[in-house]
Amino acid sequence: MYQTTYKTADELEQCRENSSKEDTLISLTQIKTSLDKIREMDAAILRDEQEAATEFPSLMKLLTKKN
Repeated sequence: MYQTTYKTADELEQCRENSSKEDTLISLTQIKTSLDKIREMDAAILRDEQEAATEFPSLMKLLTKKN
């Protein structure tokens, strides 16, 4: 996720330096694509965290029953 965020920041800088409308449009499209990837990664991380949060209590119950 860090790499994608860093890439997006670079694309923003490049967009500021563009001199033509076509280059600006290409940069904005690349930025949108990067932001979509970041959103997807964020959603996947949240799903993993929620899954881990629901599994942890079950694991704790198993561990405490064995002791």
